[in-house]
Amino acid sequence: ATTQTTTVYAGGTYSCTITPFQGGACSVTLDITITENPEPTADFTMNSNTVCVNEPVVFTDQSTIPPPGTIVGYRWDFGDGIVTPVGTGAIGGVPNTSGTYLNPTHTYTAAGVYNVELYVISADGCEDIITYPVTVNALPVVVAGPNQTVCEGEGIIVDAAASSGNGYEFYLNEAPVQLVSGVSSFNYVSFSDG
Repeated sequence: ATTQTTTVYAGGTYSCTITPFQGGACSVTLDITITENPEPTADFTMNSNTVCVNEPVVFTDQSTIPPPGTIVGYRWDFGDGIVTPVGTGAIGGVPNTSGTYLNPTHTYTAAGVYNVELYVISADGCEDIITYPVTVNALPVVVAGPNQTVCEGEGIIVDAAASSGNGYEFYLNEAPVQLVSGVSSFNYVSFSDG
């Protein structure tokens, strides 16, 4: 038996003539109809591509397929070792993940850059994959100095210079303290009415 492979790049009817070794008198012509199925295009967005550890990321499917095609399955690989099975509807039993296959929420538990991959498959078996990065930053280490006991009206120094991070914001009783740019400490003196 002899096998011949041909690649076609568009749907339609193709004629195929099979000629045996004995010669053209024994040739057979077959008409073969090729149906071109629509291919999906995987795509998604996210509410933020830079988050902190334990901050949820919400993904939104934006995949498309020309009519009359239908996407029948989705698989999310969040890049941190957590991968959903191919499915639709609600996501269940996947660690650190909730929501649906069209709108999953995933929480990263370690800092790093993760390549998030969305795989889609159509009813005809056509597939596509798209990948986007998510940067997960470590939580800063906050050190404001030792606890202090002072008398009313005396000042204390709150110093964050030993903390990690790119900037400082100080709050006293949930109100922000205005600092000069680059300053990592301030002297706080409390006042009373009495």
